[in-house]
Amino acid sequence: MSGRFANSMMRSPKPLVVLILPLVWILSAVTGAAEPGALPAVGALVRVEAPRLGAGWQVGMFSRLRVEPPCYRVVIYARDGSNRVTHTLGMQELERVQAHLVYNGRKKAAPSRVLAGGRVSEEWAEVSMDALRASVAQCPS
Repeated sequence: MSGRFANSMMRSPKPLVVLILPLVWILSAVTGAAEPGALPAVGALVRVEAPRLGAGWQVGMFSRLRVEPPCYRVVIYARDGSNRVTHTLGMQELERVQAHLVYNGRKKAAPSRVLAGGRVSEEWAEVSMDALRASVAQCPS
């Protein structure tokens, strides 16, 4: 019996794929791995510089509209802890974007206290503005 099982494994890689794919998926979810230059995950904590909101960083969440092709926005929340949206920014309104390395939307979501202006560790990575703008080139403004 064991000889037939080994032979069937050699003929069809299906059992091996069934075992390996979940492992790859779990590892990428745990590590929060993303390709360099990739867009932030939907739900990622981001900070942005947007001229219409004044000088300095504004903390918000990376979001996607429910349209095809995908169109992305950054949602800025009130600083009073009410979870009220104060601004929704299109990619063309942003001068600079950084994504948080811990609250990246893959590994861990940002708690509402962070979105309401609470302290967050300084673990940010620059997001390519070229990649962001290219991703929404066909979106309505």
